Parts: sequence; C-alpha cells; structure tokens
Amino acid sequence: MSTKTVKSEPVNVNVTTFRDKLKDYLEVAENEILIVNGKNGKRYIVAPIKDAEENLSKTITQINSKIKK
Repeated sequence: MSTKTVKSEPVNVNVTTFRDKLKDYLEVAENEILIVNGKNGKRYIVAPIKDAEENLSKTITQINSKIKK
C-alpha cells in the first residue's frame, strides 16, 4: 500500500497513517465526511476510507474555500 501525504492549510495529513490510527475507533460510513478533533488541538477532515486517498485533497480544497468565503 502506498502512502500519500496531502498538504492543505492549516493541516498536513498523512492519509494512510491517519486512517490506520482511526480505524480502531471509527467506522466511516460511505459518502460521509468527518471532522475529527485531535488530542493535539488540531482538526482533521476525514473522507470515507475507500475514497480517502483519491479525493481527500479535492475535498479539503472545496471545504476550505467555503470556509474562507
């Protein structure tokens, strides 16, 4: 499995590592986007597992553009 790092303001997310840490705690439903508060005070946007590596960067860009408006 390849690891893809997605960079976005203000959070850098290593999708594979982050997904593996979450899978014991969350079941992510299809077509659901979650915003997770980390213990470090950062917020993470989590896409459905099967689509995360392909679509996370696009989703983050869209959400960030809506937030900035």
